[in-house]
Amino acid sequence: MADEIAKAQVAQPGSDTIFRKIIRKEIPTKIIFEDEQCLAFPDISPQAPTHFLKEEEEEEEEEEEEEEEEEEEEEEEEEEEEETQR
Repeated sequence: MADEIAKAQVAQPGSDTIFRKIIRKEIPTKIIFEDEQCLAFPDISPQAPTHFLKEEEEEEEEEEEEEEEEEEEEEEEEEEEEETQR
């Protein structure tokens, strides 16, 4: 488990982390709350009597970012086409 913690601390955006593994249910944990946007579970080293972690679904965020990038690219292409037609 310490290895997973070390990996999470230096993780790059988009890399696989212990949190993503928990979300995908590859690492068992007690799920306190789950819906389509988040997953709450106990911290392995709580700093208070009631200390939970909430991890938002990164996949949805990544999909939204990709859609925004695609829309921006399409807009740029349309602008370029308009300029060439002039």
